[in-house]
Amino acid sequence: MRSSLLTCALLLFITPFVSAQFHLGVKFGVQTTNLGDNITLDFNNNASNINIDNTNLNRGFHLGPIIATEILNIKIESGLLFNFSQTQIKEFDQGLNTIRKNISTFDIPLTVGIPFLFLDFHAGVLGHKYILSNTTEDLSLGFLFGTGLNIKNISFDLDFELNPNKVSYVVDVEGIPYQIEEFRHQVFLSASYLFK
Repeated sequence: MRSSLLTCALLLFITPFVSAQFHLGVKFGVQTTNLGDNITLDFNNNASNINIDNTNLNRGFHLGPIIATEILNIKIESGLLFNFSQTQIKEFDQGLNTIRKNISTFDIPLTVGIPFLFLDFHAGVLGHKYILSNTTEDLSLGFLFGTGLNIKNISFDLDFELNPNKVSYVVDVEGIPYQIEEFRHQVFLSASYLFK
């Protein structure tokens, strides 16, 4: 009798997951990256007196496939997105120089959202795998939250990423390599389409 009750309870628990329909789709959009002012310069293990400003917003784009499902009126979404952004660093040592640094990542978002009318409010994590970038880190993990407007199979999302991990990379200033460490926060504006 007890085993039958446990079996029934287990079936009731897993039924929403088994019957859930997964939908493939595509997502693309633009983002701005605020690198903040937390910068550490290191040249031959000595402090540098060079003044570098990279607090301006830097723009980029992202695109890739996504997969989404809905379980018990909760929307779950993930994907694999290519993210490209160009960092502009201004150096004020002996005149104004602008150094451009490209940062590319493969991003894996995982969000859980609650729909309300045509909107949904979601939160989750965003993993980064750095590629084609002269960074000392391979992986990074940030926290993602935002809202979306859903019209049938099309969604428009506005997301914010807070990344507690510093990214370190090397830039050349007048032929001298400098190592820069900074936090990398992003704002995403995306459009996605699900094939149903």
